Amino acid sequence: MKPSGEHDGSPAARRRGPLAGIRSVDCGMFAAGPYAAMLLADLGADVIKLEPPEGDTMRPTEKAFAGVQRGKRSIAVDLKTPEGLEIFYQLAARADIVQHNLRGEVAQRLGIGYSRVCEINPRVIYCHGTGFGSQGPLRKIGGFEMNYQAHGGLESAQAGEGNSPVLICGAPMDLFTAMQAASAILMALRWRDETGQGQYLEIPQFATAFVFESQQYIAPGGPGPRFTLDAQQTGLGPFYRIYETADGRWICVSCADRNSQQALLSAAGLDAGALMRERAALEHELAEKFRDRPAQVWMKSLRACGVPCEIAQETGHVEKILSDPQAMERGRVVEYEHPVYGRLRQTGHLMRFSKTPAHIDRPPPLCGQHTREVLQELGYDAARIAALESKGIIRCAQN
Repeated sequence: MKPSGEHDGSPAARRRGPLAGIRSVDCGMFAAGPYAAMLLADLGADVIKLEPPEGDTMRPTEKAFAGVQRGKRSIAVDLKTPEGLEIFYQLAARADIVQHNLRGEVAQRLGIGYSRVCEINPRVIYCHGTGFGSQGPLRKIGGFEMNYQAHGGLESAQAGEGNSPVLICGAPMDLFTAMQAASAILMALRWRDETGQGQYLEIPQFATAFVFESQQYIAPGGPGPRFTLDAQQTGLGPFYRIYETADGRWICVSCADRNSQQALLSAAGLDAGALMRERAALEHELAEKFRDRPAQVWMKSLRACGVPCEIAQETGHVEKILSDPQAMERGRVVEYEHPVYGRLRQTGHLMRFSKTPAHIDRPPPLCGQHTREVLQELGYDAARIAALESKGIIRCAQN
């Protein structure tokens, strides 16, 4: 994608990757908005995180915050002041992308809504991550990860048949919404390359739950059949299930076709006729068989006959994942120095480019760490920056 204008040759502008030369202003808070911007930064975009002088509201949760902020430069500005708003307008005028996940009325009140930004920069891609969208009866309702899980029925589906709703660990609504936002931005940049026109993007988070229910449908005769998680939360049937083994560990098997199902039965010492048994009876029989041998023995046997299987990670799984030789070798886990935490290791980017490889070379920024640097790029001299800092309009952290 072609950038909207020439950049200044700063280290950030010279970063490599498929999005080198693209600049994004990230005004997002918490996880969904900032994670989308981080994905762009991983691919070489110059992402300027604009946050208030007191910092992103997610900063107190330090570890979670660090997980969605790498690769960015932080500028801390009070948008409720005319001087602060002018800084935003100057950044927006030079940007290819403006992103935020504020409620629509908040963005309008601050003066950073799409109509105003579009006046300044008609070529801008303006990505608004919303809760329930800008239209409809729920448009003014905010929320967080678990609210959208509840609204989409995921907490009930995950609970298992007959059980009370449970929260899905992690942040699937936040992170998948962010991935959709990053994809939409890339498509909009492609359109801009063809037409020269920017546009408004809206990514409603509540709709992400619908993707997780995409195997469901309503036909003329009513809802289609639904896969139901069992009450023990171990699977959807005898061939798509987690089984306990002799050493107390659990092994997951996923047999989606007849060949792998028959291979599993054979490995367990059952004949092909077991396929005709009732679900509950076959689950019980397989569960008894799995308790006869330890997990690693099952893994060797099942993989030898082509059954997709994995041992469920136990306590300490994060350390194992982030030390996984396959992930380390392929760049799916990265390490870098952080000015506060020291050496950090976290998941890397998931894509691999043969000609424009991505480089993760900047840790999550301190609040206002790059305020001086960015303002100098906008033409502010030292005296003007000092005056703004003395008034509390900006915050300049030490590197």
